[in-house]
Amino acid sequence: KDYYFQAIDLEPKQSLFLEHLARLHFELGEYSVCLVRFQEAHSVGMLQPISYGLMGRAFFELDRYTEATDCLEKMLEIEEEPSLRRIAYYYAILAYLSESSIFPARLLTERLLREDEGDPVVFSVLSDRFQDHRCLSVAKRLLESVTKEDHDFEERHATLDRELLEAEHVLPQLFCSEEESLLHQLHQLSQFGSDKVHRVLVSLIQSPSQLVREGILSYCRKFGFDLPKGVLKECLNDTEMVREATLLYVASTYDRAYMDLLLANINNPSREVRSAVARYLERRGGPIHLPILEGQMEIAEGAGMRRQLQRAINQIKRRHTEQTERMATQSSQPRKQPTVKSRYDWIEIFQWVGGSIAVGYLVYRAIQSFF
Repeated sequence: KDYYFQAIDLEPKQSLFLEHLARLHFELGEYSVCLVRFQEAHSVGMLQPISYGLMGRAFFELDRYTEATDCLEKMLEIEEEPSLRRIAYYYAILAYLSESSIFPARLLTERLLREDEGDPVVFSVLSDRFQDHRCLSVAKRLLESVTKEDHDFEERHATLDRELLEAEHVLPQLFCSEEESLLHQLHQLSQFGSDKVHRVLVSLIQSPSQLVREGILSYCRKFGFDLPKGVLKECLNDTEMVREATLLYVASTYDRAYMDLLLANINNPSREVRSAVARYLERRGGPIHLPILEGQMEIAEGAGMRRQLQRAINQIKRRHTEQTERMATQSSQPRKQPTVKSRYDWIEIFQWVGGSIAVGYLVYRAIQSFF
């Protein structure tokens, strides 16, 4: 640490020294301090891609999942190394699953499956997590992408196959006209996130029963399944129950295309819809939405709703601050690099070289820690 503090004192505007000090705190498990150092580095220069990954990992360890996914997705925008991208995907997906945000978790998983050949550890753990959320088809695809063969993998494949087959046995019973029977089958199927079940249920979305239509929307929201735009448009013009289920569905996608629709429902009579809109803005909102959220704070009923609104406000302010700092850094002139010989005597040169060696070692260790 002494070398880093000396370097920072000599060149306080060099973000690289602050970044490496932050990585040292990360290595020591001092995640809160690590994040402070990264923010200091970010305020004076551009961060390296892996630094965003380490920030995301630190936020993840602190159970701050919104910040974690923001950092990890930023890393994915600028990092090109496949092995590092894989780990960024891994922690971003885990962060989304930790707060039951299934839609973005599935979206990132699809991208990972397209990009990666199938790391046994990463894909195995993600398969387990999706299985915990009963997203069985995704869990199976992840396992199938792993070439490793052992007894444990064979057992897990067999378990997933049995559960998916159990769901498929219910499907023929859906094609009946009795509402009570249909609702019973829907309840049974709500324990199985299956691609085949999803396709069959979408074909029944025109059911005359609003309870059945609402149940199908709830199933798709629970497991993160896509619905055609035309179907969603029809459901938004349906009964109040179906419209509410549709609003909850679109809010859960975090798709920016639904911003105007959800803002128009910030005062929806349903408390659940209002809370879902606040969660959506927590992820996708910008400074322009702060007055809306602050106005809602004044009339919100219940501590839970106020906490959700406050989280949304805090996250928007954080993102705006980071974006402003990033733009300021990009627009600034390149800073003069330190000239060793003209500034240090020979003793300080040796110290600087020693510090450089430590920096190189820490970069290596930081990459290992990220894995």
